[in-house]
Amino acid sequence: AQDNATSSARRAALLNELAESARRRNVKPAGDLVAMLKPWLEATSDEPTRRAAINCLGKWKVESLRGTAVQLASTNETPLPLRQAALEALTELGGPDSVRTLVAHSDAKEPWPVRLTAVASLASLDLKLAAEKAVEIFSSTSPQNDPTALFNALLQHKGGPEALSAALQDKRLPEDAAKFGVRAIDASGRPIPALSEALIKASGLTSGPRELSPEQMQALVDEVKTKGDPHRGEVVYRRKGLDCLKC
Repeated sequence: AQDNATSSARRAALLNELAESARRRNVKPAGDLVAMLKPWLEATSDEPTRRAAINCLGKWKVESLRGTAVQLASTNETPLPLRQAALEALTELGGPDSVRTLVAHSDAKEPWPVRLTAVASLASLDLKLAAEKAVEIFSSTSPQNDPTALFNALLQHKGGPEALSAALQDKRLPEDAAKFGVRAIDASGRPIPALSEALIKASGLTSGPRELSPEQMQALVDEVKTKGDPHRGEVVYRRKGLDCLKC
């Protein structure tokens, strides 16, 4: 990977293979890992290699490069995929310092993708706290901000649905957030009634068909005529997770 004649894509692939070996077999290269990674972490013109080096930093648990990971995660000029990779690397490093950094990056002042990654990563270190921070994020959800990735991350953790249900107690959510959550549960392929009920209760979302008055129906028809997008509708209709074409 250190051969300068190696292409960027090949070098990144090699580094990611080494990172995967560490994850699967707890094997990492011999020698000075800081000296090995630092040039690639600073390779601002080679994003694939830089991202792979961040992956190695975490998988190899190179604690002495924690400061580099924090800096990458915290700098607005860092490309978003690298900021997200740095947050994931901090999760691999673990410990209270990582928890504090991840919580800080869940703040509303951060870009939406950074907030989602921070809380999804936090779930591996402190599931209860991650669920509480997730509810804060869901509370600011709009149709333009899709929190499905965060719902999925929590659902995949053992105890995740229960932690999220508990965090939703006495909280209010926008209907959009609850809809995203219910869809994530449906797509998971397993019923999670307690969480579904918590989402519905927190948002006031109705669980059954809603009867519209003639005036409401006409207003809906008018809105469809003026704002409807048939091309986007077809994309949604053909989405695999909805199974619209299997009937």
